[in-house]
Amino acid sequence: MAWTDDPLVADIDKARAIHLTELRNAYDAELGRRGAGGYAWVDTITADQTAIRAQHINELRTAAITTHGTDCSTDYAGAPTWTGVDPVVADQTLVRIQAISDLRTYVGTLAAQCLCNCNGYCANNCNGYCANNCNQGCPDH
Repeated sequence: MAWTDDPLVADIDKARAIHLTELRNAYDAELGRRGAGGYAWVDTITADQTAIRAQHINELRTAAITTHGTDCSTDYAGAPTWTGVDPVVADQTLVRIQAISDLRTYVGTLAAQCLCNCNGYCANNCNGYCANNCNQGCPDH
């Protein structure tokens, strides 16, 4: 995945609307790859208009957990872990760039997973396993 401001640098880069939009798109794409619909985001993010709030980070973290639990992904990635404060609390917690980095890393981990026999399809990085064994279920990793 190509990200804006990659890599993000703590104390230099600030969380921006484009970062949230890219993450939302990445999680929606991953949910789609897993045969589920996109996440129901609470509000629209608009560059130079939307203030980055705790709600946005917590919502993305919920999307990560939702994606993790879709189809057979729980066999592979493990639940997400967050660096720093969890949950991010409105009006108490400063949204740090590390939260964006954590979410990027986790969606990248999810996107790299082999999905076999989930909703009748095989997709992505299976090293030949799915092509030969698509109807036998997911391998243990």
